[in-house]
Amino acid sequence: MSIHFPYKNKAVEEGIIPLPIVNLPVKTKFGVYLVRFLVDSGADTTTFPLTLASLFDFKKTLSNKSWVSGVEGRKVAAYSSQIEIGFGKKFYTVRCHFIDSNVTALLGRLDIWDKFSWFFDNKRKRVVFERI
Repeated sequence: MSIHFPYKNKAVEEGIIPLPIVNLPVKTKFGVYLVRFLVDSGADTTTFPLTLASLFDFKKTLSNKSWVSGVEGRKVAAYSSQIEIGFGKKFYTVRCHFIDSNVTALLGRLDIWDKFSWFFDNKRKRVVFERI
């Protein structure tokens, strides 16, 4: 089974660049909603901004708090949780972090990398997830 997502385009000062954005169904306490993720094969974990935590059965506590850093090296508070993300007709439990930063949701490797091979198909301008 493989799933394909066409690249989106992003205008930057230097021109137009492709953006590997995917909309995936995520189970929330209010039902299933599509969430926009930036596919980031360099990200260890899937992350969400803390502002989306209220959609899930999530409690921010000291026991689930850690610190993560991104490209800029600045550390931000991260709270461990798990969500269910749909690929095709099946949902998978994925460990994630809600981070104290206003960022686009990132689809990282943990709990997904072992189930799917990811391809950035630049010739066809798409992201491909292929079930292992």
